[in-house]
Amino acid sequence: MRSGVAVASRARASSGPRIAPTVLVFENLYDHRVSNWEKSSARLQADKLLVKYGNASIWILLGRRVADAFGHSLPFFEVQRSQGLTMKARMVLRMALPHTSGRNRYWNDPKNIARAKRVLKDLMRVAGL
Repeated sequence: MRSGVAVASRARASSGPRIAPTVLVFENLYDHRVSNWEKSSARLQADKLLVKYGNASIWILLGRRVADAFGHSLPFFEVQRSQGLTMKARMVLRMALPHTSGRNRYWNDPKNIARAKRVLKDLMRVAGL
């Protein structure tokens, strides 16, 4: 099982954020296949990613267990706003989406894909990306 996190932020350049490109990074919570999910281990992995991408402004958490590892308990598609961990990240937005595995049939419905697109566009707009 591979579980992922997408992280978006504006790259900072000397010319300022107005022309800096948006950076989107996809990271698996684990860098190896996990046969038994352990909450404590997942939380440690989430903490490592929080340190690695502490200045990211948007976090898309794929799957309920990944969201739980990051302490995001809101339903899918609901945005959690919090204070950033660093001065560079003044506002952090987190949202969980259903996992994108082939076993999850949620994404087979075009209406669900349209909803995700709409919500993600709104999230990027709110974040200024």
